[in-house]
Amino acid sequence: MRWLVIGIALLFALWPRLSHAGGPEVLAKGVESRFPEGILFRVEAQSDAPITRVVLRFRVGNERSRRFQPLVITPAKSLSAEALIRTDTAARYIPPGARIEYLWEIEDEAGNRLETPPEHFVLLDPRWNTWESIQQGLVTVYYYAPIRTRAQTIAQAVEETFARWGPVLGVETSRPVTVTVFTTYRDMLPALPPTSRTVRTELITEGTTFADQGVIVMLASGPAVRGIASHEAMHYLLDMAIPNRRLPVPVWFNEGLAELGNLAPTAEYDQALFEALRRGTLLPITSVESMPGRPEDVILVYGQGKAMVKYIVEQFGEEKLRPLLRLLDQNIRFDEAFRQVYGITLLEVENEWRRTVGAPVRAPEAQAAPLPTPIPLPTIIPFGAPTPVAGAPTPTPEAVVPSDTPTPSAPTRTGGCAPGRATADGLLLGIMLVGLLTLRQRR
Repeated sequence: MRWLVIGIALLFALWPRLSHAGGPEVLAKGVESRFPEGILFRVEAQSDAPITRVVLRFRVGNERSRRFQPLVITPAKSLSAEALIRTDTAARYIPPGARIEYLWEIEDEAGNRLETPPEHFVLLDPRWNTWESIQQGLVTVYYYAPIRTRAQTIAQAVEETFARWGPVLGVETSRPVTVTVFTTYRDMLPALPPTSRTVRTELITEGTTFADQGVIVMLASGPAVRGIASHEAMHYLLDMAIPNRRLPVPVWFNEGLAELGNLAPTAEYDQALFEALRRGTLLPITSVESMPGRPEDVILVYGQGKAMVKYIVEQFGEEKLRPLLRLLDQNIRFDEAFRQVYGITLLEVENEWRRTVGAPVRAPEAQAAPLPTPIPLPTIIPFGAPTPVAGAPTPTPEAVVPSDTPTPSAPTRTGGCAPGRATADGLLLGIMLVGLLTLRQRR
């Protein structure tokens, strides 16, 4: 009897969805990529009573909840409606290769309601109708040019990186990942987020990661695809390890960790570090929060950042990375989280590394001693004495700001790996300096 009651209750709960007789009915529906402008969704429906409400619900990649878009309609028993979901602004950007789950909710004047079964659509750049894909495990690579061998190399590199570093970072890679490949920078430029396109005169993007949407976008114009793919896969894993973080992760750690996991590193970052050691121009690396403005410093962030992260891992073990990331996911400041896990400050560990490479150690940054809070004392007046006249007010001491407090500065031209969130960052960049020096930067 109890199961009968439950069954009846469930039937009434689902009745608006299951009942189509006289209620809303979908005659046709479709979706069209208009990337980079947006995605066009269309639906045709009818009902015995005027349809009063049409809502599009969709989820992009690994997002936790569905987005929704109510459509503006004129109530009618039969109607056609469409919704253009824009993707051409920084706030609404959706990367090519994103897998989108969508459904329609339709309701009529009589209260009948229809929810269509979820369907899936992969957003691809419509400039090419030659898109093909290969799949290896959870990784799918989309490409439009005859580069199947490179696509296979990319898929294998991402899989290997996930297998090697996923357990280390505490990430269970159980969701599908898409890698969208472009063969020239000119082809890829319109596919980048609007904020990345603004630096196109200075930088060439070779890779960028969008973990929330389950996408890596990268350039495959040369033989370095294995290194680019594994570098971006490391950024992907880091983003997945700290999904709740809203504070930025220091760029030296972000890029250093990604380069540590690079399966095919190039010599340019090590060469930049060697030159900085020779010239005495090392960066105060653990104080570098974001990408510097000078191209030579940008490439040094990768080389010196990798050396620092490698030293930390070798000295303290890979197992320390997981508790560090757990604290970062709780939005604890990076320096404090590091001190709690490793029992040492960032400056102390940097100076330890500097000693191993024969570089001068950094002196602690001077900090102004905070003034004690003044405690007001009562004024004792002898009995019968006149009340003293109030004099000039006691000056209030100005607040003292420690020297390590970040101060706002003018925006600088950077091209970090942006992933959109905590990773500030997934771009792999090539920088031309004075027409002579070509530098490549990975997110």
